[in-house]
Amino acid sequence: MNEISVFLGANTDRGFFSLYDEALGAPELRRLYVLKGSAGCGKSGFLKRLAACAVAEGLTAVPVLCSGDPDSLDGVILPDRGAAVFDGTSPHVLEPPLTGQKGFYIDLSRFYTSPAEGLERWDADYREHYRKAYRYLASLGSLEGVCRCSEDTRREIRRRAASLATRSLGRGKGRGSLRRCFTDAFTCRGLVSLAESRRALAPRLISLAGDAERSDLFLQAFLEAALERGKQVVLCPHPRNPLRIAHLLLPEAGLGLTTGEGDRRIRLDKLGPPPTEAEKAEQRELERLGASLLTRAQAELALAKKGHDALEAAVRPCIDFDAVTKETETLVRRILDDRA
Repeated sequence: MNEISVFLGANTDRGFFSLYDEALGAPELRRLYVLKGSAGCGKSGFLKRLAACAVAEGLTAVPVLCSGDPDSLDGVILPDRGAAVFDGTSPHVLEPPLTGQKGFYIDLSRFYTSPAEGLERWDADYREHYRKAYRYLASLGSLEGVCRCSEDTRREIRRRAASLATRSLGRGKGRGSLRRCFTDAFTCRGLVSLAESRRALAPRLISLAGDAERSDLFLQAFLEAALERGKQVVLCPHPRNPLRIAHLLLPEAGLGLTTGEGDRRIRLDKLGPPPTEAEKAEQRELERLGASLLTRAQAELALAKKGHDALEAAVRPCIDFDAVTKETETLVRRILDDRA
């Protein structure tokens, strides 16, 4: 499944939201490596080299993209080796479990040739832009949190979800399992959606047409029905509100429910009484406000990336990258050869 990539962190109305700790606890991961080092010391390059070498050897590599800069990596999962390597620095600070037995550190900071100077300005600059972006996203979240469905409509949505689960999933025994990852993230480039990853996990996708509240009600009800039938479910949270669901993927069944594009559509927007003209006007106004807040949030994330790039540029002259490259090759070989 080399066509799959994911996010394990997202920029949300609650600030940075991390799923890295959940990933560290995955029972099939027998070796966990945590990368340490400053911005600009070669962590993403290490991860890209690891992913490329794994794929070249016919292994599955699942890149974990950075929500701050989706062209960078924050991790690589190697299912065939039961291993993963994650960047363990801010904002997703990680410590490996059972250090020395299951978990190991990879420290790239030891390749400094001299202390970096004058980093305070760039560090403070990019962090302040993140804080501003999160304030805009929080304001947007308050607009989107308005409840509009009547109780009758909510019951009908849940009934239809249960009916679809009965038709599509059949019966099962025991309690199912749940994994979470993001396949969308709001970034410096706006929304980045990993539609190909969803399609690889669930070739048959059903799209839900309706607002976020209706879609989430349907997905929550379908999730519970799937778990009651013993199914393995991959839950993809909404990229800006991680308490809501954007997609549910059931790889064993080859089926997924999505708020994105699908092969057929369920029209949740047709349930319940049609909105009044006043409600339509209010919704249009809220959408205009929301679009403006999103534009401002994206601009701040772009400025944050610019500041982080400047920080990296200030660090790079202080790094012995020949030594980093040599160490990278040694460690990549060790990780790929480890079959424990």
